[in-house]
Amino acid sequence: MLERALAVHGLTKQSELELLARLARSMPERAVVVEVGSYQGRSTLAIAEGLEAVSGSTLVAVDTFAGDPGWSDRTAPDEGRAIFDRNTAEVSFLQVIQGESVAAAEQVTDASVDWVFIDALHDYRSVIADIRAWAPKVKPSGLYSGHDWGRHGVSDAVLLFFPPDQIETQHSIWMSRATPRLRPGRLVKNQAKRLLRRSA
Repeated sequence: MLERALAVHGLTKQSELELLARLARSMPERAVVVEVGSYQGRSTLAIAEGLEAVSGSTLVAVDTFAGDPGWSDRTAPDEGRAIFDRNTAEVSFLQVIQGESVAAAEQVTDASVDWVFIDALHDYRSVIADIRAWAPKVKPSGLYSGHDWGRHGVSDAVLLFFPPDQIETQHSIWMSRATPRLRPGRLVKNQAKRLLRRSA
């Protein structure tokens, strides 16, 4: 299981790949799943493996394919896209939007997405922008999730939109089916600190 995903370079751990595959298998028929931040396709392939069991599903991968600005081994976007395409060539239900997350969201119909997985840039402002851009695209009671819970900036950004008691975390993946809403900044920081202490 997950042999294709594990063969691809990336930072998502095997336990997290297994969780992504399980979440994908739990999606309804004809589900639309969006992965924001796909890099070389490691987590994409895990989600795709789970969606193989879901009739009529569609997986949309969104990325610039240039890598994180802080990485020393960044690639040119065309080269990054070529690597991704080779790694995911066997996924027949995959669609790709090459570009920045916020601009890509404009190409997706409102209330059409069953699950959005956010794993693009991990700074505070970028995560806020991603959640804000993709929130209108997710169906009522759809699943929001992302990678790197506990990383500086990510948890605070997530807590701007989702109450702590509406967030589930496994490994470093956060999940919520709550309707996103903004929360006061000072309260967010205090809640994030308490939640992170509890999960440490």
